[in-house]
Amino acid sequence: MGRRLIEFSTALRATGVIFFSSVVGILTNGWFGPPVNLRLNDGRRVEGLVAKEWHQRRLALFVDCRPREDFLEAHIPGALSMPNYATFRLKSNVLKNAHRLVLYGNMDSVETDSWLLRFKERELPHTVLLAGGLDSWRAAGYPTACR
Repeated sequence: MGRRLIEFSTALRATGVIFFSSVVGILTNGWFGPPVNLRLNDGRRVEGLVAKEWHQRRLALFVDCRPREDFLEAHIPGALSMPNYATFRLKSNVLKNAHRLVLYGNMDSVETDSWLLRFKERELPHTVLLAGGLDSWRAAGYPTACR
């Protein structure tokens, strides 16, 4: 009798864990939408479609690393302009509080790669590059803004 009670108790606990996990999964997906594919193509770059979803769901802060004139002409809506690394000090609190940072230039370049290294050196490991930069964003027909 005691052995059956232990088996029943174990089965009941397992059922409870499965039920609780299912409820949490359903509620999480219902409230926050479908999970975003967080895989990056090389661990440092995010493809446009994933970046667009992050942008729409406000899961990332976009940082424009191009010259200020280029930023004024066109940029991803809501992006911060950081035309030189000196502006990092001015905006460091905003950057450090962001859940995820997406840096971009006009296209993939050594310049944006160096920005990525600088951000990671500043203890911002959640920083990635937008693959293809603003050029690929525009080519995909994603929204841009100008000032």
